[in-house]
Amino acid sequence: RRLSDSSDLVEQAARQTLSHLEEVLGPRFMQALRELPKQVILAVDERLGGSASSASGSRPSSKREPAQQAVLAPCPQPAQQLVFGILQPSVVADLEDDKNWQRRAVALEEFQGSLQTVSMNEGWPHLREVLELLNRLLADTNFKITLTTLSIVGDLLHRWGPQIISVVGAIVPGLVEKLGDNKIVVRQTSAKLFFHIFKIVQKLRTSQYLENLISRLLSYISHNNWHVRFELVSVLVMALILFREDELLSREPLLQGLCKVMHDENDKVRFVALEAFAVLRSILGSVALERKLSGQVSPEAATAMQERFRDSTLPTVSEEGLVEFVQPGSPAPRSRAPPAVPKRPGTPTRTTRRQRGDPAAS
Repeated sequence: RRLSDSSDLVEQAARQTLSHLEEVLGPRFMQALRELPKQVILAVDERLGGSASSASGSRPSSKREPAQQAVLAPCPQPAQQLVFGILQPSVVADLEDDKNWQRRAVALEEFQGSLQTVSMNEGWPHLREVLELLNRLLADTNFKITLTTLSIVGDLLHRWGPQIISVVGAIVPGLVEKLGDNKIVVRQTSAKLFFHIFKIVQKLRTSQYLENLISRLLSYISHNNWHVRFELVSVLVMALILFREDELLSREPLLQGLCKVMHDENDKVRFVALEAFAVLRSILGSVALERKLSGQVSPEAATAMQERFRDSTLPTVSEEGLVEFVQPGSPAPRSRAPPAVPKRPGTPTRTTRRQRGDPAAS
């Protein structure tokens, strides 16, 4: 039936298959043909150059014409559609194989190499999908997978710059979670990527993307991991320092979020919230900030703020993209000891364990 197919490729594949069967089966091929209806044998005979006629009782030709001899070749295989236009589906399947981290690591390196081949001359329609896949990979608990994924995100930010900002929200959830990773290098790398994103937004000179990004970050301000809350507020401090002139950063959502962490159960989180308000005061002025905070913080928190405001030193952002807190009277950046900021009445006390090398540890 396929010998009469409307597709030339299918017809050719059928002809090659029959020729191969004739070659392999020999006499048994002829015996099988004899069981077919005569009209089918004639059709096969027409396309195979007479070999089938011997099966129907006709006199076989002593020698085929060269043009009638079928050339054995592999049957054409349908091409698999590439994922994102660059990856075989099997590579993506390996990337999401949660049972074999070595397989994921090899696939991830292939993914990273393939991304480097994408031409930047034209808009690439798969950036959001790629970021969504990388966001899923950031949930991986394997250290190597995590660092390679963060490296790929950094590469994409570097190569695509402003073109990636409209879809960068797809990677924010994963980066926020990694702010609470138990490895300091992972936490710091995630913070540096937020710095990279902010620097790209700065070049665009528009508040639209900054507003979306700050709103997204604020949605995690009550995260159940105190490391995430600490580093997240540090990222917001970074935004305040980098975007001092942007009125967006004095609007209610950001102020309400920072007021909330002023009453956090963790003293280190409250400490970095105070630092954020110190930067805000330097931007808005004491009178404007006091007016905006009226009724939003407890009297105890307001007192702690006034104590902090007597110190004029402010946090800074290093060239690498990390927030540094400066000890009063010292030119060298280092972490300020967390002050005793009162919690809201009724907030349970929690003892937090400091980890070696922890930037949140004083």
